[in-house]
Amino acid sequence: MGKAKMGIVINHSENIFLPQMIITKPEMEEKVEAFVKNGGTVIVTYRHAVKDADNNVPFGETLPVHYNALAGLTVEETESLQDYDAFPVVGSGVFEGVEGTGGIFRDMIQVQDAEVLFHYADAFYLEFAAVTRKQTGRGTLYYVGCGLEEKITKLLMEQVMRDCHFQMVPSEEGLEIVTRGNEKQKVTMYINHNAKEVTYGDMTLAPFACKILEA
Repeated sequence: MGKAKMGIVINHSENIFLPQMIITKPEMEEKVEAFVKNGGTVIVTYRHAVKDADNNVPFGETLPVHYNALAGLTVEETESLQDYDAFPVVGSGVFEGVEGTGGIFRDMIQVQDAEVLFHYADAFYLEFAAVTRKQTGRGTLYYVGCGLEEKITKLLMEQVMRDCHFQMVPSEEGLEIVTRGNEKQKVTMYINHNAKEVTYGDMTLAPFACKILEA
């Protein structure tokens, strides 16, 4: 998903981001399924659940292993690529009319009962989905089957935030704004990840500076 290295990005009481969680374990599968059914949102990516706890490929299983029903899909084939913009992707549904590119790696997704948000648009791959969403119980699981360009990644994450009723705060590129606390005490952290000075309202932050203010 872009050129940045990925970690567990979203850790909210109702949202989890599990990028390239290659190893799958029964206890983790149970927790993820319960989390989604109880109202949580989970985002997984390509190469999800392809090996067991012993780092072995579970023969006879269909990818993503033990997540087929929860994700509403199967992975027909995978393709490893070298470029970030190796193929076109086209949106549908809430992303109708949106076009962009993807690369690095991709899963050829065969949808069972998931909603297709993006599909591949290059020759021979039109039948395969690139990004899907499925509601189960009170929650949702997103499957991001390829590396996406920054523009598409941003649009996708904004949609996830809207679906989860997160309040989004527009800011300059590289300026992180995070609010933490409860009704008794709440603070907002302004973190400048840029090697340049940035402004937010009447506030100026030096390169790599951080300010913590009462919210």
